[in-house]
Amino acid sequence: MKRFMAFGVALFILAFLAVLPASAATLAEIRERGVMYVAIEDEDFGLFHFRDGDKCSGLDYDLAQAIADAAGVSLKTVPLPWGDGEAGTVSGAWGKGGWPVFGVDLICTAATITDERAEKVTFSEPYSSVGQLVLTLKEKKLTTIGQIKGRKLGFQQATTSEATARESLSENDLVPLPSAIDVMNALRNGLIDAALIDSPVALAEARKDASFHVINELLTEEHFGVTLPKNADPELKALVDDVVRSKGQALNDKWFK
Repeated sequence: MKRFMAFGVALFILAFLAVLPASAATLAEIRERGVMYVAIEDEDFGLFHFRDGDKCSGLDYDLAQAIADAAGVSLKTVPLPWGDGEAGTVSGAWGKGGWPVFGVDLICTAATITDERAEKVTFSEPYSSVGQLVLTLKEKKLTTIGQIKGRKLGFQQATTSEATARESLSENDLVPLPSAIDVMNALRNGLIDAALIDSPVALAEARKDASFHVINELLTEEHFGVTLPKNADPELKALVDDVVRSKGQALNDKWFK
């Protein structure tokens, strides 16, 4: 089933190739074309972005819509795989491939602002502050970070969760997985003992599923930003930052309070 779903996503992405801009556009060019293309990860990520059929929802989607509204254009979201640094993926946006090959105007997909990534792209001002938390099953009775030592710890590969796991929890049996959904499924099915994930996602999952337990020890402090090209148009960057400042807190309150 997953193979057919992946095939469907691939066809959906290919359908955009004929209409997406070839390179980074200015705000004036976006307004002239009348549509803004915003990439959002194709896998669900807590309340930041999730899909019900063809409809995308979540904080990231609402923020993308607010940015398009501020520009006075319609919004088209482009599903982009997270990947592992290769071209054409979200992680590849600041990795080997440079700006996304699909030519989107910006990426709004809960990407952590880091110095390494900022060498390749331009980030907006932070729109959400998070940290890394460990999620376990209550039945395992693991209540501290020390108690998970040596156990199987899952996380989404090519993310700051992986960096934190390898830096701070390296004595565990580390299990990188392709997506946040895969991490949660592995935890539910007993394939891993604990999951390392961004705090809003961990807390949202624990609220939805009473079998989960959050170990309340924040391992990092991180900030999510909208991702723009390295040579982003100053007017576009200013508009995105204005929207983040004016709408960011209200959107966080809407989805996480």
